[in-house]
Amino acid sequence: MTAFCLIYGAALALLLRSAHGNLIDDSVLFSINWPGSSPDDKKLASAEQLDSLWVVSADKERYRCLLPTKPLSREDMDAGTPYAGPSPLALLKPLFSRLFCSYRLEQYWTYELCHGKSIRQYHEESVGNKVAMQEYYLGKYDPTKLDRDEANYLADKIQVQRPPRIRLEGGLDLPYFAVNMTGGTMCELGDGVQRMTRVLYVCSQEARNEVLSIDELSTCEYQAVVLTPYLCAHPDYRLDNSPENPIQCVAQDGAPVRPKGLWDERAPQPLS
Repeated sequence: MTAFCLIYGAALALLLRSAHGNLIDDSVLFSINWPGSSPDDKKLASAEQLDSLWVVSADKERYRCLLPTKPLSREDMDAGTPYAGPSPLALLKPLFSRLFCSYRLEQYWTYELCHGKSIRQYHEESVGNKVAMQEYYLGKYDPTKLDRDEANYLADKIQVQRPPRIRLEGGLDLPYFAVNMTGGTMCELGDGVQRMTRVLYVCSQEARNEVLSIDELSTCEYQAVVLTPYLCAHPDYRLDNSPENPIQCVAQDGAPVRPKGLWDERAPQPLS
């Protein structure tokens, strides 16, 4: 979508949200369509379901834009089809039951996350004919806790309808499911405190359960972010399944199907 189309869409959406007191609901998405001067009425919603707005481009082209009176949000869509499938922890169980480890290599440390089992950081260095190993366990997970954690999740789900979200590098704000790994190597700076890690699992269809990042948030407390396809079967953890509400902008008084500025942006640019 070009900048021109984005500006039109943003302006129309802003007007629509303002009219309905919905300015801050970013779960309501819009798409802008240009059906021409004589669209098939069957392809458009009935008149009582639409608001009408006149738009004039910089080139004096006139369009009558039809906007949905009651735009759908993700919450509206989910309310119609409640999810009744496995919980996020149940979806992750096949990963936890395998002896599968993911690795992240950084400048000094290597991180090893064995899903549903343990996470450690280590550094190997050759000293003469020997290999010196420096390692710390950042947390462990007891598989016998799965059923208890499942029960805790279902109890919390009654009060919290939406999963928490994390903002990743690049501005993506994504839902996650957290698994706490505790009982790691004793912390040198704490009195009887063991290292622990919160592993945040984030849905990504193309991922291979890789560790996206790992950070020490405070002394001996870590956070790891893992991209996994296992969570994607749960609608609450998908990247975004909000419905798009179509805005139909119909050409008037001989205006082109799309504004000239939009065509100009689509035209190939000469090489300099």
